[in-house]
Amino acid sequence: MSGALDLKEARERIVSFIRKQVEDAGADGVILGVSGGIDSAVTAYLAVEALGSRRVQALLMPDPRVTPESDMRDASAIVSELGIKSRTVDISTIHREFMKQLEPNKVAEGNLRARIRMALLYYHANLHNLLVLGTGDRSELMLGYFCYDDKTRVYTVDGPKRIGQIRGDETIYSMDTTRGVIVSARIDGVYSFEYDGDVMGVQSDLVDLNVTPNHRMLVGEHGKDYRFVQAEEFAKNRPGSTLCMDDEKIRRTKISGSSPFENQLPLAFPNRKAEVYSEHMKGRVWCVGVPKYCNLLVERNGQMAFSGNTKYGDGGVDLLPIADLYKSEVRSMGEILGVSRAIISKESSPRLWASQTAESELGLPYSVIDKILQLDAEGKSSTSVAIEGKDVDPTAVQELLTRMRKNHHKRSLPPVCRLR
Repeated sequence: MSGALDLKEARERIVSFIRKQVEDAGADGVILGVSGGIDSAVTAYLAVEALGSRRVQALLMPDPRVTPESDMRDASAIVSELGIKSRTVDISTIHREFMKQLEPNKVAEGNLRARIRMALLYYHANLHNLLVLGTGDRSELMLGYFCYDDKTRVYTVDGPKRIGQIRGDETIYSMDTTRGVIVSARIDGVYSFEYDGDVMGVQSDLVDLNVTPNHRMLVGEHGKDYRFVQAEEFAKNRPGSTLCMDDEKIRRTKISGSSPFENQLPLAFPNRKAEVYSEHMKGRVWCVGVPKYCNLLVERNGQMAFSGNTKYGDGGVDLLPIADLYKSEVRSMGEILGVSRAIISKESSPRLWASQTAESELGLPYSVIDKILQLDAEGKSSTSVAIEGKDVDPTAVQELLTRMRKNHHKRSLPPVCRLR
């Protein structure tokens, strides 16, 4: 891939990132799920390098109905090699109890397994004052962003900025929903890619938003009932009010300090009065990460409103150390760290149902997926992709890009160790 990452430098930065996040949180260490796959192996090795084996704990969470015995052997070998404390929890009993009350569905049942694992990790994290360490890599996480259109600007402390002007450490404005006031907040990443699909618009005399259908809208009233609603649900039910800013009111307000918004109260515009529409868009969309508040003040056509930031996948974690490494880079990092060759070469699988593998589900090997995702991230998205002189099936490429655009997962974006 072009622009090859210096993995030695990346290793040092990830180790420092883990150490700083734990220190800043006042935590006693980290806990992660170890599956026997390459992502959790590399994450565990880096965590031990950052904190030492005594401050890293692991949960092994198999469901014997879908988890191969070889995965458990590999997971146990990782734990033994690193000398970290671990516990094995058979999640099949928990899963069965849920399914006694639920309608059978393979995909939904698979996602339930992921949520059970997340809940177990947080239970043990709370018991022992630990942070939950995520193991998702860039190739996986690029399949789940939700975004604003390219006419929308972020309102930073320096004024509104378009996507190409936003720095990765920009200070923006967010709603502190616990206090009901506006605060300044630091973003931890900027994401942008080409999009070809439907977008949803919300327009009124105070609001102008244009977002992808899986976007999270922030709604509520002054000081109460703040919540996120997916854009598609928003369009159907018009819940609550959109939190917005009257630019004329701001200009008339004289407050101390350099910020025109800090500690101000937003306006609550009743959504039943707004026009909501859907249209097709082909162009660049963007989003930013705001871990603490999960929302930001944006401006479009002179109207300012608060709405959600990017969310993704199995993001029920506190930090994501390897989220800026593509899958192929994770494998290379595994070689540097001394991870077992059997684990490095193993097919990736979330083990959400029997015989599931990520590459068969996605229809392409990760060596090709990574190339497509990198081109897309660089704004060079195309269904015409060649790997080592051989053309990749355009239909498979389009299906992968469509999958990326339509991912609807809704977990908060944890801190990401930015390597680019």
